Amino acid sequence: MADPAFLVNGDPGEVAALLDTASGPEARLAAAVYQVSADAHREARRVVRRQLLALDAARYGDRDLAARISAVPVEGEPEVWWGVEWATGSQVDSRFGQPLSGHTAKVTGMAPAVVHGRHCVVTGSYDDTVCVRDLATGQLVQDSRVPEEEIGGVEALATTVVHGRPVAVSGNGNYTVYLWELEPDPDMLQLGYSGHSYIGEYGAGFPSAVATAMLGGQPVVVSAGDGRVEVWSLSGTDIAYAHVWPLGGGRGSPRGVIRALATAVLDGKAVVVAGAYDGTLRIWELPDLREAKRFRLPEVGVFRLPAQIGALTVKEVGGQTLILAGVGDSLRLIDPATGRHIGPLPTGHSGAVEAMATGVAHGRPVVVTGGQDGTVRVWPLDIGRQLPKNPIAVLAFPSAVGAVAMAEDGRLVVGFGHEVAVLAPRWPVRKGTPLHGLTHHRPAPANSPRG
Repeated sequence: MADPAFLVNGDPGEVAALLDTASGPEARLAAAVYQVSADAHREARRVVRRQLLALDAARYGDRDLAARISAVPVEGEPEVWWGVEWATGSQVDSRFGQPLSGHTAKVTGMAPAVVHGRHCVVTGSYDDTVCVRDLATGQLVQDSRVPEEEIGGVEALATTVVHGRPVAVSGNGNYTVYLWELEPDPDMLQLGYSGHSYIGEYGAGFPSAVATAMLGGQPVVVSAGDGRVEVWSLSGTDIAYAHVWPLGGGRGSPRGVIRALATAVLDGKAVVVAGAYDGTLRIWELPDLREAKRFRLPEVGVFRLPAQIGALTVKEVGGQTLILAGVGDSLRLIDPATGRHIGPLPTGHSGAVEAMATGVAHGRPVVVTGGQDGTVRVWPLDIGRQLPKNPIAVLAFPSAVGAVAMAEDGRLVVGFGHEVAVLAPRWPVRKGTPLHGLTHHRPAPANSPRG
């Protein structure tokens, strides 16, 4: 039962029949690991089963077992590109292993930060907490909670630096924007300071998206949601600029709801790019929020529904700066100057793209997409004018992926359900595989963990 190869490649029915017979600590832990996603194992391909088993082993706190499972070869499939390094285990049986405590509700946002010289990941959740974890170990560095009288869930999160200190900014379900000090002054904490401060109340609906930018060397945060976008100066607590566009209908209005926000520099000007559920992309210049561009994405499906934008970023692709937007289950590449589509990419997601991040993998620029189907897909961006047919890697998770981030060293950080996982790069190199192109190494997309 403790043999990783048997767990990965064995017939799921045969493995399941032996779970109750496991004896000894190692075998019982392996049985518990298998049981967590037993329903998915019955229908999943072996490559997906390997990923889920490694993830569940990490959720139980057994990083060695996770590594041994990731190393199991699967006939006809590539080696893993990212091995599970650690994961929280808030929903596994605490009688086995040593799981890391995690959030108690959906993880809604995450961003990297350097805290006291340590590379960390900051996560926000509907459980009204903002957590800081060591990127390498998963150790909890800081755990802060929204005041009891103002709970409503953390809807969105971003990080920046204020006066040389790292901070996080959250948009909350109680219509507020908060700043969280990631290195609070110990003397202030002893005087009762909570480590976070109220920036202000969002003017219309809850702020479902936040982003940060530097303007003239000063940090600002942009918040957006129902019918309104606001720019907050982090040197004070006042709104620097606010703008209401004509789609919103006040709090709770479904029209014009923004779920995706990104800041960038286009043509030498600082801008914010916003994607709305009505299929509209808007570009505003910072800091005065003058609308520079507005595009309406083509309607989708036979019923011609609005192209709901669930995630976006701005990235240079093939020497050209493009907007990358998650629209439904697809990824679209859009020229910000003309609104012309370069894509879409065939993402392979069977559910909406909810999260997106960019980074570098094996020396190649990539975009990472996370979807409601419980998969993360990594796509190359050094593609010139030719779009890739397949992703570099497909990673399976047992629940919907709500947040993704990519560290400078290539680590992937994934928020799935209530949990957070970090996957470390393990670039597979086979005989005859080019180190720089990798265009001939195209793993077949894995199925969703639900088959």
